[in-house]
Amino acid sequence: MRRPLLLLLLSLGLAGCPGDDDDSAIGDDDDLVNGDDDDATANDDDATANDDDATGDDDDGTPADDDDATAGVCAPLGALICGAELTIDTATGADAIDSYSCETWSETGPEVAWTFSPGNEDVTITIDNADTSGADHDVFILPDSNGCDPAGCIASGDTEATFTAVAGSTYWVVVDGFEGDAGEVALTVHCGPVGDDDDATGDDDDSGDDDDSGDDDDATGDDDDATGDDDDATAANCNGGTTFTGDFMPVDDAAITSFCATGDDTIDGNLTISEALVTTLADLSCLCEVTGDVVYNGTLLNLTTADGLQNLASVGGDFTLTFASTLFDLTGFDGLETVGGNVSLVGNSSLGGPSGGTGLTGVFPALASVGGNLSLTNNPNMLTFDAFGALSTVTGNLSVTNNPGLVDLPGFGALTSVGNVTFSSNAGLADISGFSGAAPLVISGDVNINSNQGGITVAPSMSGFGAATSVGGDFTYQFTGAWSDFAGFGAVTSIGGALTFDTNFNLAAVSGLGSLTSVGSDLLIATNLTLSNVGGLMGIDTVGGDFTVQWNGLLPTSAVNALRDAIGTSDIAGTVTIQGNLP
Repeated sequence: MRRPLLLLLLSLGLAGCPGDDDDSAIGDDDDLVNGDDDDATANDDDATANDDDATGDDDDGTPADDDDATAGVCAPLGALICGAELTIDTATGADAIDSYSCETWSETGPEVAWTFSPGNEDVTITIDNADTSGADHDVFILPDSNGCDPAGCIASGDTEATFTAVAGSTYWVVVDGFEGDAGEVALTVHCGPVGDDDDATGDDDDSGDDDDSGDDDDATGDDDDATGDDDDATAANCNGGTTFTGDFMPVDDAAITSFCATGDDTIDGNLTISEALVTTLADLSCLCEVTGDVVYNGTLLNLTTADGLQNLASVGGDFTLTFASTLFDLTGFDGLETVGGNVSLVGNSSLGGPSGGTGLTGVFPALASVGGNLSLTNNPNMLTFDAFGALSTVTGNLSVTNNPGLVDLPGFGALTSVGNVTFSSNAGLADISGFSGAAPLVISGDVNINSNQGGITVAPSMSGFGAATSVGGDFTYQFTGAWSDFAGFGAVTSIGGALTFDTNFNLAAVSGLGSLTSVGSDLLIATNLTLSNVGGLMGIDTVGGDFTVQWNGLLPTSAVNALRDAIGTSDIAGTVTIQGNLP
């Protein structure tokens, strides 16, 4: 994308003379009183230390200005991680920033923003669809020293922005629309060692081949010369050892032992544990990084513990634990800090102990970020899953489904950003209070709570997600009998899609969602046989679709009318349907 030459010419033509922005008449913007360039009327500059007065110019306290103390404050969609790839429509954002200190471009379109806290790395944020999206976007990097402040811009670009990150620092990545543009933007986060310039001369990290004449590779197509070093951009040699290049699938215990004996500590490929003759991982303690996937397929295994993998800190691809019928102890994964892809615990009959009654405590205590989806599915004997205590970011979706023995999830208190959240078909689930962390939580997608029956005893209230401030998509509570009162999500102020309470058993009250003011689409409350109180929804003042409250036999029609009137029919965009409730 290229900036029109016309903008430059206009800027030069309108600049005027130094110290003068109008004619010389008193009452406009250019008298000489006090050495400033205007009088004290509602123009650009009074005599005070700032550059305005408080009346309707571009620097008062209203949201429409461009340089008051609150200007540029962004609401993050979540936290980015290295390697992230995502697509979003910037039309869903707000236009709070129109200019940045590092460019003269007019950024009058809506912007979307994320926080980003990498290590000491060279970072490039790329707009991958810059030439095909039909919308003109730009990307800006702002330090988090004063919030999302456009005056502190450190890097920018119309297709990519590059900067050197400092470990321990947080940055804002902002995508804004040039000249009011908005639309779909595809974004990729690239990270690499500081000083890694990926050219083809004089280094060992060009992206075009592995053995040009300027680097130190041999001619075999790998990234190592004859001295046994390894200096590609994907394997960090985290413990100072060497790198095993390719996929490692040990066939027996001897293969496990030989891995560390060779001096390797990194696998530049995939690790798959699936052979029946592997009975221990104890001799794999040297392993600290796998750049590809880690797959534990327990169909043929005799392992009861993952002990030996406690130094594995980074997995670049997916982490999959599936069909484990003997693996009762997951403390071997205590050192895992980041997973670039999906984390899946699927179909593991052993999780929860040999009798299926003890649950899991303190599992994955160091895992801070998941670049893809996190799924807990079809683990029939898992009663308690106290895990992921340090997990702050799930770039994809969080799904807890079809775990019939699951009673509670005490972990997850550090979560700050996630896509969709789903709790479905967990017959015994009665407690999700573990999601009540202190930090603000942004849910960018849907919330779907359905078919959770809560076992024999109905819990008095559903608490949890007290830190959630917004839901970007639909919010659905359906076919659930686990709780008598929907009391969670008390800090959520907006739901981007529809809000639905449909065909729930034992639900008597909705006292949660007390901070909710806007529903982007339909509001549906239907066929809740025991529901009598919807007081927690009385703060809603806009509904972007239909308002439907029907067939709730114990909900007084007067209460429904009160909810409708609190919103106001003029603030309900669709039709209003009230029928079949308690007369």
